[in-house]
Amino acid sequence: MNGTATINLEEMVGTIFRVPEPTTRENATESTQATSYAESYKLVQAQIKALEAEADGYKKLLIAELDKNRAEEMQCGAFTVRNKLISSQRFDSTEFKKTHPALYEQFKKESVSIRFTVN
Repeated sequence: MNGTATINLEEMVGTIFRVPEPTTRENATESTQATSYAESYKLVQAQIKALEAEADGYKKLLIAELDKNRAEEMQCGAFTVRNKLISSQRFDSTEFKKTHPALYEQFKKESVSIRFTVN
């Protein structure tokens, strides 16, 4: 063996993200099971944050490798690593609203979403 571990992503995701069975909505605010779900949710969120920090560290190491080789792209085994400057143009709705308020009002549309929080 060459010293590398094989990672089964499906197994890892299944282990990290165990989804409990849903409960009914009646008495959900006082449910011990709901409290358990909230605790588990916060724990998983903390784990995600830690994993994102770890991933960011590896990203920085890969960018350092690209910089060391003065490359925007390099092959790393089965992976292609790229760090390229991308330019795009966006519509400046704030400035448009200032200069053309009537047109802005005519074409704006409402967006509705649900915000989920666990504090």
